[in-house]
Amino acid sequence: EFEKIGPGEFIIDIGCARGSWAMDMCRRDPSINVVGLEIRIPIIELCLKRKQDNNIRNVHFFKSNANVDIDNIFESLNAKGINVNTVTIQFPDPHFKARNKKKRVVNATLVQSLARHLAPGMRVFLQTDIEELGYDMVSHFASSEFFSPADNYNA
Repeated sequence: EFEKIGPGEFIIDIGCARGSWAMDMCRRDPSINVVGLEIRIPIIELCLKRKQDNNIRNVHFFKSNANVDIDNIFESLNAKGINVNTVTIQFPDPHFKARNKKKRVVNATLVQSLARHLAPGMRVFLQTDIEELGYDMVSHFASSEFFSPADNYNA
């Protein structure tokens, strides 16, 4: 359970890891809100401790498998009158082995869910340092009629 702090942007950070990016964003701009989603419980516990230690009120962390939970998360936010402006997916696990590629966080189902819940003009920010994964993530969005690359898209 959380409350929106400030009038600024609302961001969902899928696969937030240790929460450093989310906490840095919220420290820099107290008007924004970031919800970090991470599948690993010990990492979420670390994020929550870091949030408390740094007294950051506008960042929230939840244990979540985004591919399973994203629709419920958006519905919960919408019920509170919260509109998401940006979704970030930064440096997700690449799952290199062919048999594990189905575990990648960016897939057709996730893209369809984001298309259902994000208003036109809202952003999805993807970032990776693995070229093949970058192309794979972008291909899922490019094949959707709901998303188009930003003007400053750099593949």
